[in-house]
Amino acid sequence: MKNVYKSIETSLVIGLLFCAFSTNAAVFHSTTTGGNWDNISTWEEAAIPTASDDVITTGPGAVIVYNNGYQCNDLSE
Repeated sequence: MKNVYKSIETSLVIGLLFCAFSTNAAVFHSTTTGGNWDNISTWEEAAIPTASDDVITTGPGAVIVYNNGYQCNDLSE
């Protein structure tokens, strides 16, 4: 019985560590009017995408990038 509890405990610890270190990438959609990358009104999700997020520009308005430090995981139209 001790081995069963030890196995469950080990599985829980590994699961918690995996959850703690995994990233939650989001998919961001630009509004049809577009705007500056760093303006939350440019994005339907009302937040600014980060390096782990996927970005879909929906147009016809352009998304303007003034700072080359902005990143995303994937960019598509």
